[in-house]
Order: sequence, then C-alpha cells, then structure tokens
Amino acid sequence: RLLGRRHARVVHGPVQLTMAAALTKSEVETYLATVDLRGPLEGALNAAISAQAKAPIEFFGAYFAAGGKAAGPSTALTKKDVETYLGSVDVRGPLEAALNAAVSFQTKEPMEFFTRHFAKLSQPAQSGLSAPAAAPTGPQLVDVSSLTQIAKDYLGLLPQPEKPTYRTALVQIYVRSAPYGGSDKSSNGHRYDMVPFANGMINAGISCQPIHYVHEEHDTFFEVVKNFDALIVRCNPGQIKADGGS
Repeated sequence: RLLGRRHARVVHGPVQLTMAAALTKSEVETYLATVDLRGPLEGALNAAISAQAKAPIEFFGAYFAAGGKAAGPSTALTKKDVETYLGSVDVRGPLEAALNAAVSFQTKEPMEFFTRHFAKLSQPAQSGLSAPAAAPTGPQLVDVSSLTQIAKDYLGLLPQPEKPTYRTALVQIYVRSAPYGGSDKSSNGHRYDMVPFANGMINAGISCQPIHYVHEEHDTFFEVVKNFDALIVRCNPGQIKADGGS
C-alpha cells in the first residue's frame, strides 16, 4: 500500500509506474529490485497528507530538501479527513511523475534525485537547465501557431524526431481560475506527467507536441488537431467546465 502505518486503514492504490521510455519491462523490474524509490515517495505522500499540504510541489521540494522531514507538526486524521483531502488535492500526480523520471534516469541516489526533481518543478527558470520557451516547431511537425501557447516552457522535453513515424499531440487543459492551472499542473503550465508521456512517444520515433485546449478557440483547435495522426488527452474530469467551457 502507498500509505504508511499512520493511515493504514484508508484503502488507496499504489503510486503507478508508467513504463519508462527506452527501457524494457525486465530492465525496469531489475532496477526497482535494487533501488528503493517507493519508500521515499510513500514517506512524502504520508507527510503531505498529515500536513494537509495545499501546494504539493512546494511541499515535496521542502520535504526532500530537508532529507525526508516535514516542516511543522503532523495532524492526527480520520479516514474521512484523508479521503476528503485526497479528493481535493492531487498529491499522487507529482509523485508518480517523479517515480517515472527516477526510473528513466536509473538514479542510484533517490533522495538527491527527488530533491533536484521537485526543485526544478518549483523554480524551472532557476534550475540551470535549458528550458525552451517556445513550442517545438519544424517542417516535420503540425503547425499549432494558431493556438494560444499556455505553457511557460518545455523543460525536459526531448527534441522531436526528424522523420516521425506518426505525428501526435498531448492535449492538456489549463484552468485559469486555479493555482498553476489546476492541481495536476507544474508551475510551467504542463501536467506533471507530460514529459514522461511525450518523451516515451519521441523515443519510439513518434512526434508528440504538447498543446492546450482553450474553449474560446474550440473551432480553431479542431481544425488544427485534425492534422495529427492521434491525440493523447490528459486532463482531469471537469477541467473544461472549471475553465468556463462546456
């Protein structure tokens, strides 16, 4: 179980691992058998629940930077308290993205890796890494310039294949009235799992362009996306309505 002893009576699923790009199932299983990733992540989840953290990314950044220690007192919670919290704040999304990133990089130092990972999410402009501000373009890609660019950057996204087998898009919804665009988003406007999904496609020789659906551009959006071979829709239920659409 993902939750530790303190919340043992609350039934929740484990952090889910999406197959890391360019790794076989056997390679992933071998790696997970030698490096404990779930322990630190489960500790972070329990700490966030106890603290009722409203900003998971910042909380996890501070948690791992402190060596796996949460700032402030923990709270004794009932099963209903935990379920209510998990229903209102997405804490699993960022942890699952961190798990997949760690597997992809085959890190041997999980705590150090997670510290850097969440620091980058919290402050992408200060991470010291290249974070292209413009959406990926090129003659091999679909022209999406008529759509509003919501994302602040594309940190971590691999270069698109020069001759893609297929052309795909990963569609996201940014809720403008919500902090960061929704509890499933990083501070750059993308979902936490955008990079693992898109890079998995890219490593398979398939282009994958992250885009956002904006309801005011409905007709334009569907004119653009008909040029893709496939769409990967990654949004939480109700996000279009929450952003003012229908």
